[in-house]
Amino acid sequence: MSLSVIPGSQATLAPRNDGGDVQKNPQKKKKPGPKARLKFSPAREAGIPSRGEHLRAAGRDLG
Repeated sequence: MSLSVIPGSQATLAPRNDGGDVQKNPQKKKKPGPKARLKFSPAREAGIPSRGEHLRAAGRDLG
């Protein structure tokens, strides 16, 4: 028996790993929306208004 690598086995292993990573990544790296980020903003807790709140206080909407 020779110790050569069978081309078929190598070709089937690589796409499986790539496919698994592509499916798992969007679930792991979900970024919170702007509203979720504002909830836990340290600047907001310190009393510093965000850009949107500052414009709303001046009577303007972000549209």
